Amino acid sequence: MIRVAIVEDELIAAEHLVKVMEDFTEPVIIDKIVSSVKEAVTYFENSPAVDIIFMDIHLSDGKSFEIFELTTIKAPVVFVTTYEQFTLEAFKHNGIEYILKPYEADAIHQALQKFRQYQSVMTKEMLTALKVLGNEKSKRKIIVVNKGTDFRIIQISSIAY
Repeated sequence: MIRVAIVEDELIAAEHLVKVMEDFTEPVIIDKIVSSVKEAVTYFENSPAVDIIFMDIHLSDGKSFEIFELTTIKAPVVFVTTYEQFTLEAFKHNGIEYILKPYEADAIHQALQKFRQYQSVMTKEMLTALKVLGNEKSKRKIIVVNKGTDFRIIQISSIAY
């Protein structure tokens, strides 16, 4: 089961995403659909964690990137938008996929599959390490790097140069 939050201000687009996700190979639970920056910030500050977020960029009260400035988002994000000029910025904000509207259902399913592949590669140790790294008060003791399709944990103390 994959728990999803959708950040989309167009009701028809949000409903279409839900319908497409219903046809995915495993169950997808839509935890919440929010339609504004303000509503998203309140939701992410007060709700249990979701596995993945599908997010439009232009919302009724601003750009979704503002959400990341106002609260902490730990879940990976699939940006689903009409605007192609925000690709680089999206990947600075937990982006794992960038899908342009109008999209095919296969693009959404591939994004969910990509999420599952990343999730299966990440070990509990790596996920714990990432949570430690996300805590700005802690000193970094490790870094996570990728080598091909694998991930490695490297102790900072073992780096010579």
